[in-house]
Amino acid sequence: MDDVSFVIPNYNGEKTIVKAVKSILNQSYKGRVEVIIVDDFSKDNSTKIINLRFKNKKNVRLIKSEKNLGLANSLNKGIENSQYDLIGILMCDCELASRNWLRNMVKTINSDKKIGSVCSRYILPESVWKEYSFFDKAIFAREYYLSVTGKKKGGKHALLRKDILKEINGYDAKSFRIAGEDVDLMSRIMEKGYNVVLTSNKIMHYHVYYRLNLRKHLFNKALPIGEAIGVNFRKHGFKSMGNKYWNAFTATFIYIGLFIPVIRWFSLIIVIFSGLIFTGYFLKYSRDVKAIFLPFFKVVKDIFNIIGFWKGFITNRQKL
Repeated sequence: MDDVSFVIPNYNGEKTIVKAVKSILNQSYKGRVEVIIVDDFSKDNSTKIINLRFKNKKNVRLIKSEKNLGLANSLNKGIENSQYDLIGILMCDCELASRNWLRNMVKTINSDKKIGSVCSRYILPESVWKEYSFFDKAIFAREYYLSVTGKKKGGKHALLRKDILKEINGYDAKSFRIAGEDVDLMSRIMEKGYNVVLTSNKIMHYHVYYRLNLRKHLFNKALPIGEAIGVNFRKHGFKSMGNKYWNAFTATFIYIGLFIPVIRWFSLIIVIFSGLIFTGYFLKYSRDVKAIFLPFFKVVKDIFNIIGFWKGFITNRQKL
């Protein structure tokens, strides 16, 4: 039976890191499992909590970085220090949803030698949704809708072959700091001729109980995410885009169209329609009167996303 090394990159994960680690340790899987937590110079008490809760667990290791290196570097550091041939990736704000999760994932990756990565569906729990701020709910309303209805199609890397990771030189830490590294990795795995398989196995994603304000959502989320999309677009083209019809590239021309008389009304209709859809997801699960401002928030968010996108595309770096 294959042994598995789990890598958990941690940054200020004091609220969720115990959930993440325990969900791995409680797996029904019979093979050997190790957990490598790579702390990226956290400012909270997460490392103290890790040492306190798991000090007697020989298969749990904590690696502490002496400065903030970013997500991609932390993932590479964990992989470099791993013992086993299968690599599990779990973010510090996530939890494996089932005790049979690992058994099912290993079975899938071993079913075909051409499978380089097995992805898991990320689910946003109702308990987390209820704790979100107004802007958190606005941002994650669509994701919550897809989680509740079971319509979420995409997933993220959760189990990978170590030899393939070495073949493609791991995560691209030169191009990506805190976002976009997973999309790039998936693209490079497929470009090498390996398959990426999405399974029905679920991971609960707590998003560290964000409760972010407007400024943080724009500067700490929209800008760097846009930047990452721009880098991936430059490296891999449209296949790296989650939505081929509405994304930072196409949105650029829609918003520019607002200033071109011949297509102004066409662009305005699309912007309004996009804002109404954005607001509609929110209104499915919240009746906050502030929802009347969401179409305007969507425009501002789009602009920040576009700025980040072209910065990433031009510099070929996600640095924010």
